Amino acid sequence: MLDKSYIFAFAAGAVAGILGARYYAAHKEELDSVLQKVKERAGEAASWGKGQEQAAARDEQEAAADEGAAPTIEELEEQKERLEDLIAEIKASHQGGNDAAAGA
Repeated sequence: MLDKSYIFAFAAGAVAGILGARYYAAHKEELDSVLQKVKERAGEAASWGKGQEQAAARDEQEAAADEGAAPTIEELEEQKERLEDLIAEIKASHQGGNDAAAGA
């Protein structure tokens, strides 16, 4: 039932796990920083193409908040127009999905 190859594979896996755990313990800070960068890049890649306008608006708001300046009327009107455009796109995509479902 237990073949030599299974025992060898189990032993090799256990040794690899132990060595990996020791390496991680010795280089924890370095690996954590690398993993954090990967998470940030993955988040950026996931949001790329979706919500770029939202991200730009959020960046503008954060920059204004960092400066302590209140947004101007023009900035607020631009944000309002962007939000209205986004709402229209979402409604159109939902309407298009409903039309496709009704046709099926």
